[in-house]
Formats: sequence, C-alpha cells, structure tokens
Amino acid sequence: MDIITNHKDKTRALDILEDAFIGSRGMTWMLRTCNKKNLRVFLSFFYHEVAVKNGAYLTSDKNGIVFFYQLQNQNWSVSNFFRKLYIAIFIMGIKNALKAGRYKKLIDSTRPKAGWFGWLVATDNKVPGNKAAYEIRQEMFRLADETNEPIFVETTIPRVMLLYKASGYYEYHSVKHPYEDLTIWFMRRDPKSSG
Repeated sequence: MDIITNHKDKTRALDILEDAFIGSRGMTWMLRTCNKKNLRVFLSFFYHEVAVKNGAYLTSDKNGIVFFYQLQNQNWSVSNFFRKLYIAIFIMGIKNALKAGRYKKLIDSTRPKAGWFGWLVATDNKVPGNKAAYEIRQEMFRLADETNEPIFVETTIPRVMLLYKASGYYEYHSVKHPYEDLTIWFMRRDPKSSG
C-alpha cells in the first residue's frame, strides 16, 4: 500500500470510490443532486482533504483505496478552503452544507482526537477475491501497531459493521443518523503491543 502521488493513481482511486459510494445513503444525502458527476467532485474534495495529511493510499495491485491518517494531524491548505466553499455552494447546496456541518459536529463530538482514522475504504467490486482488502487491513494494522495507537472507523452499513467486527474492531458507540434512517456505528481497534 503506497501513498498516492500521481494523477493516474488518483484517478484510479476516485474510480473505485465512485463505484463503491454511488448508492450509499450515508454519503449521498449530502449532495444537492445525486449523480456520478457530483459524487466525483465530492470524492475529489475528500481526496484533497486527506492528501494534505499524506493519508490517501492505493494498494499495490491498484484495486483498493483507503483514506487513512492520524487524527492529530491537522494539516490543511488554502486551496482546500476554496474547494470546500465550492462544494458547499454548488455540489451540496447551502441547506445540505449546513446539515453536513451539524453532522460533522455530531461525529467530531464522539470520535476521539488522537489515533488513526480510516475515513473511506473501498475495493474494486469488479475484481474477484479479497487481496486488496486484506492488504488494506494488514497495512492499517501495521501502521497503528508501529505507533501504538488505536484505529477508528465509522460506517452506516450493517454488513460493513459486521466485517469490521470480524476483523478485530469493536463498537464503542452508535447513534441514529440525524438526516437518514440509518445508524452510525463507531468502531475501534486497539493496537497490539510489540513486546
């Protein structure tokens, strides 16, 4: 798993994310109009938000993507501020942008302030097998164990929540989504001591 450093890999990552999240109500509720173009712009904004934190990774076979960074990394850029304004006005619309702000406040009040955070995780659903998913899991665990920090992830998809539990995470909180008929599960995986 390597940090994305070139346009070709960024495009590949966005293709995988777009396919994975086009039908996800946990994501698409924020868009004024839910279509592939708006979702792509939205996901590209997320990519830029995490790239400044060196947290956009692509698996070695280029079939898996994860946005994974340390919560205490507060790096930001001026260009991302202007991207955020564009997204709020043209992609989300002011009403949804205000809802998203309230949603973010809810999430931030629950999520710890330090540790690793797995923001978006996806694999190419057209590629059989789970090699990319396995690599993502192993590399996330390795990085967290090396720094002796927990990993935090969140999901609104019951099947994904069960997959997280099966791979070593536990639920530390859940809350009803304020704008959709969904539950938000907050999951944690504690580091394995190296001694």
